[in-house]
Amino acid sequence: MVEQLHIMGRSTVHEIREWLEGTDRFEFPVTVFDDPSKCSVTCLNGESKTFDLFGYIIEAPSAAVTGSRRPVSLECKKYSAAGGQATEFRRFLAVAYSSTARAILQHKRDEEREFMWVTFHPFSLSNWSKLCSVPYLRECVEEHDELLGAEAIDEDLLARVAERVWVLVVSQKQIGIPLKPAATSQQIQIPIDRRAVRVATAAISANVGVSDPRISDEIYEDVVRTIRAVGNSFERLPKTTGRFNEEELRDVLLFILNSNYEGLARGEVFNGAGKTDILIPYHDHNPFVGECKVWRGQKKFSAAIDQLLGYTVWRDTKAALVLFINDGNAANVIEKADRCIQDHSCFVSAPPSSDPDSRRDYLLHAIDDRVKQIQVALLPIVVRQLQAPQARPDPTPANHVWSSSATPPNS
Repeated sequence: MVEQLHIMGRSTVHEIREWLEGTDRFEFPVTVFDDPSKCSVTCLNGESKTFDLFGYIIEAPSAAVTGSRRPVSLECKKYSAAGGQATEFRRFLAVAYSSTARAILQHKRDEEREFMWVTFHPFSLSNWSKLCSVPYLRECVEEHDELLGAEAIDEDLLARVAERVWVLVVSQKQIGIPLKPAATSQQIQIPIDRRAVRVATAAISANVGVSDPRISDEIYEDVVRTIRAVGNSFERLPKTTGRFNEEELRDVLLFILNSNYEGLARGEVFNGAGKTDILIPYHDHNPFVGECKVWRGQKKFSAAIDQLLGYTVWRDTKAALVLFINDGNAANVIEKADRCIQDHSCFVSAPPSSDPDSRRDYLLHAIDDRVKQIQVALLPIVVRQLQAPQARPDPTPANHVWSSSATPPNS
């Protein structure tokens, strides 16, 4: 019975995430099944609360680029009746206030985190219009004053937190219905006129006559964005992609890339080499190298780095290391992969990342020539099998988050 509830909860989490991301206003890179620690908050008394989803509210179409996103923790209840939601929601509000207060004390700033409650059945109808009000929030915080530790209630913070609480009642009929098409920048397009990838010769040294072929930074960023978009699709289809091996996942990437780009001869610009590689070959060298690997520990990942660096490259080669994660704690795996790269003997530097869970960039040099530098984008993609869920801290019927000062539902 517990296992059935667990699978039902996992399925509902994915349904709610897909539905909300379809509005273009939300992005949820982490679920409680991927990384409970990323979905957790800590209250003033040190107690932790784990939500079902963690992500961001996209403020504007350009927000994904500019980084102007607000964090959001989401809790979902897939109940067929009101059940005990009234009691649970009151504690949810107290946790929202207490964890926000603690974050401000710890980081000396307000990250403006929002808290969302998504339910399939309304509750507390007599108090419905008050659920997101300051007086109701204060009442709930006072009721759960153990979460305050030794801190007094801050009236100004109460008002701010109340503005950030969302309550949403959804119907099962709404789930799976796309509200509108995804933004063009997020679509995986198969265009009639494919974009040309031209390998240009550009000087890379002060020495006259020293030059090497290269692909432009614009094309490289577009290729990486496309791979990342395909990866997002992989993560949203665990029943399908969880059955694929490295080579099959690579082949899907090749199909999409060759549908989007063309070479000088209008042929397949991206070629497969071996079982897991993606290459743009040019005059016996590779101005772009892609390597697809399933995480099987640090030793094998280090070998994948060696393999990527072992190709015959130009002085300005660009690369993508696509890391499929199908087991373990995704955040921990990403950190271990990052450490493997930075500890490698060919590591040069690593600029800070604005979204380290989705992409990290590095500069490495070729094994046989320090002058030959390789830009590497690490692109982690979580591909898990839905049929084999990991243990969940609290296997209760689907818990998930969202809502906005909601209008009272029909009752």
